Amino acid sequence: MTKSSRKAIILMIMLVLVGLYFISGTYARYTSSITGKAAVSTADWKVKFKKGTDNEVSNNFDLAFTVKDNTNVVPGKIAPSVTAEATINLDLTGTEVAVDYIATIDKSALAAAFGASAENVTITVNGSETATGTQALVNNSAFTSTNGIIPITIAITWDNDDATSASDTLAAGKALELPVTLTVQQHIN
Repeated sequence: MTKSSRKAIILMIMLVLVGLYFISGTYARYTSSITGKAAVSTADWKVKFKKGTDNEVSNNFDLAFTVKDNTNVVPGKIAPSVTAEATINLDLTGTEVAVDYIATIDKSALAAAFGASAENVTITVNGSETATGTQALVNNSAFTSTNGIIPITIAITWDNDDATSASDTLAAGKALELPVTLTVQQHIN
C-alpha cells in the first residue's frame, strides 16, 4: 500500500465515523407520538333580573316600592315611622356556577332626598344591612326554575326622630328616586 492510499483509507474511515456520530441519535431510540385536541366546555352564565316572574329588566330600570300598611299615613306614601319594600328576582335558571350578589343604594342620593333626616333612613337587603349574599349550586348542578329564582327584597325604613322634625318637613311631598345597583358575579372561594 502506498502512502496516498493509506491516507485515502484513513480519510474515508474518519468520514464514516463522523457520519455515524450524526445519524446515531436518530437510529438509536424508539419513539412514538400522536396529536389530538383537548376539549372542555365553559360554564353557562344565564343571569337575569326580573320584576315578578316574567318581566325581565335591564339597565335604568324603575323599581316601585310598596309601602307597608300604616293606619297613620296615606297608603303608598312614606313618612317617618314607615317602611317601604321592593322586590326584584334574580333568575339564575341555566347558570352553572355559584354566584354572589350585591345590592347598593347611593347614600348621597339619600342625603339629597331626605336632608338631615337621611341619618334616620335605613336600607336593608333581605333583612340585612350588609346587602350581599351567596347562592351556592344545588346538588352540583345548573340552577333550575325551581331552585334558581332568588328574591332580593330592598327595604327603606324612615325612623322617627323628633330632633330632625324640621328636616322631615322639608322632605314632605317629594317624589323620591334612589339609585339602586344590583351586581351579580361568580362566587370564588
